Amino acid sequence: MAGYSDIYKAFLQNEEKATTDKSIQKVVNQIRRREEFLPGTVPSLKSLIIDVIKNKQQLGVEFVPLQEIYEELERIVAEKNLNYKMDTFRNSIRGELNTHENNSNHPSNIHLFVRSKDEKGYYSLTDNGKNYQGR
Repeated sequence: MAGYSDIYKAFLQNEEKATTDKSIQKVVNQIRRREEFLPGTVPSLKSLIIDVIKNKQQLGVEFVPLQEIYEELERIVAEKNLNYKMDTFRNSIRGELNTHENNSNHPSNIHLFVRSKDEKGYYSLTDNGKNYQGR
């Protein structure tokens, strides 16, 4: 399996070939997955969503409406001056929720969220979500 330096050299030498090479794509995806668990200065959107849901659940709410997730995350990002692209921020939130929703078939799914069966647009945490340790 190729390592990071091999991938970097391949990109420098022939970017088009490198982006279509299956073994290189596999390593890039592995690096992306590992990155999620590295400490960083900016928390990931996944961890922010999890924190919002956990905080609401401590107040006795099991499933949190998407609108409340939006509003709380926008407040947190503004308060902490986090560097997120705000014009597409809500789309990014939905993307994380959809990617990591328990029943999603997305290849990067780590099963963090579950949708309410009773009400559309309400989210809770799976056991993976409750125990998530990434940044």
